[in-house]
Amino acid sequence: MKSDSKAIKTVATGAVLIFIGMMISKVIGYAYRLVIARIGTEDYGLMSIGLAVVSVIASISILGLSSGITKYIAEYKAKENYKAIKSVLLSSLKISLLLSIILSFIIFIFSDFISINFFKNERLSLILKILSLSIPFSVLLEVFISSLRGLKLVKYEVYSKNILQNVIKIVATLLLILLGYGLFGAIIGYVLSVILSTLWVYYFVNKKIITKDKNKISMPISKKLLVYSLPLALSNFIFLFLQWTDTFMIGYFKEASDVGIYNAALQTAQLIYIVPYAFTILFLPVISELYAKKDLKTLKSSYKTTTKWIFTINIAITSLFVLFSKQIINVLFGNEYITASTSLWVLSIGYFVGFVVLPSQSILLSLEKTKLVFLNTLISAILNIVLNYLLIPKYGINGAAIATSISVILMGLLWLIESFYYTRIIPFRWMYIKVIISVSISIIITYFIINKLFPYTNLWILIFGFLLFIIIYVLLLIMTKSFEKDDLE
Repeated sequence: MKSDSKAIKTVATGAVLIFIGMMISKVIGYAYRLVIARIGTEDYGLMSIGLAVVSVIASISILGLSSGITKYIAEYKAKENYKAIKSVLLSSLKISLLLSIILSFIIFIFSDFISINFFKNERLSLILKILSLSIPFSVLLEVFISSLRGLKLVKYEVYSKNILQNVIKIVATLLLILLGYGLFGAIIGYVLSVILSTLWVYYFVNKKIITKDKNKISMPISKKLLVYSLPLALSNFIFLFLQWTDTFMIGYFKEASDVGIYNAALQTAQLIYIVPYAFTILFLPVISELYAKKDLKTLKSSYKTTTKWIFTINIAITSLFVLFSKQIINVLFGNEYITASTSLWVLSIGYFVGFVVLPSQSILLSLEKTKLVFLNTLISAILNIVLNYLLIPKYGINGAAIATSISVILMGLLWLIESFYYTRIIPFRWMYIKVIISVSISIIITYFIINKLFPYTNLWILIFGFLLFIIIYVLLLIMTKSFEKDDLE
């Protein structure tokens, strides 16, 4: 019982820190997006395409090492083997940094070709040139943060990536826009934020890892790490491409303004990913340790409890996005983006169902089933491309939303089925019925009150609607005794 409590509390503590950090990050990052969105739908669309391209390139450059770094540094930390920890870090840097510089140079050189031949907009070329400078720093940042996660020092990720990077980004962007640089001011602000936050997090990595062992490194990167990570390199790249497929294909079939409108819904719906991401940051090192110790009882308990927390929180967030989809888009982005409201609730449902079982993916990673994770992502990505090709020409941005939702749900189902095959653990409990009843009643009451009393919506009415829903929901959870002993601890 003591082991159960310790494992769950470790996951919960990490989740709270990451959740707070990501909420701060999303609020500031969202403000940044709102500033860009107000410049115009076309400029916002070009910015979204540019960020999609450099994000995919950065994902390729990291070679899937993030999870491997975290997993093996956690194992070496348990043995107090700082020489091995330092070896994993430095060897990973040599590989990923070199590749990122090469790919960054390629994007810079071929930016004209990409812009004209793929997206039919020559203005995109300069955007890609500037953004390509951020790719090596993005890779460095990811390697540093993955190392700190392995040491369970997630607070440094919050300080650097979630807070500092976003503060610099929005302050620099606002200043440059006020000076008359418009869209390019936003792009320069983004690049500066990545560079400065990388330099900042390096200070912590140097203190906690590099200078921890003064001996020279003689250990090369292990074959085990590469075998573990390389399937994830493909998986991460494909998953990122899956996230941006809509943006690319809408940009190909439709106009840049359609990309901008769709991204208003996409960026909002992706907030649903915060909760499962926050809970699984420390879930992977915790269950890897438990599996190594053959403590399957604690692993099972941690798996079920973590999944329940994600379900209970995210079903409420998803309900709010569905209930207030038009109001959210109108208040935050403006009336010209209102057509994105349908895409918002479609994407919200897809992300909820698909990512509620994200701990199942962590189970597969702890069992070193990285090839399966890759295959799952590949299948979902291929399905997404096919559905986008079929649906976007006919249904526009709503077709893109349907395609992504179906693909993400399929990926989640594959994680769940495969993790059950290897562990025989079903993470769901009967108490979920109480949660579903509570959220359903909350939706009905909130919808009735808001629509009867407030025919017109502004920011304050929207906030009131959110608070009303949350209060009713929490009270119903208490009344139905949905909170268990693990939750109270």
